[in-house]
Amino acid sequence: MNLLIVKAGTFLDFLYIRNLRNSVRFLLTGSTRKISLIEQIYFFLNKPQHIDLYIVKLYNKKIGYLLIRKSNNKNFITEVIEEKYRGLGIGSYLIEFAKNKYQNLEAQIFLNNYSSRRLHEKNNFLLIRKEKGIAHYQLRSD
Repeated sequence: MNLLIVKAGTFLDFLYIRNLRNSVRFLLTGSTRKISLIEQIYFFLNKPQHIDLYIVKLYNKKIGYLLIRKSNNKNFITEVIEEKYRGLGIGSYLIEFAKNKYQNLEAQIFLNNYSSRRLHEKNNFLLIRKEKGIAHYQLRSD
């Protein structure tokens, strides 16, 4: 499989992320409110320093993204793959990329997002607690 992970940097990258994020927003945030174009332009122009964004490409076609949010010595991981490319190991590939680049990885996943929870458990994340409908995972250090 010809996968490439590149840092998101262009406005088109950010528009792609917006469109994909809007399609799965409820699974990520519990909200159905869409991210507006104005909000995405603002985010592009003022991207917080504690956020790293990557685009994943298959044969040079954008098929997903990886977001790392750095906070208090922890790195929270979010990966999103277009639906038609799920089940091909791409999510695991993104997690492996993050494991090699960041330490202290954690994930916060809605309890009803079973596919994302399985993905993280399969990739050595340990459920550390459930709180207010969210499963908190931490990458095992063994």
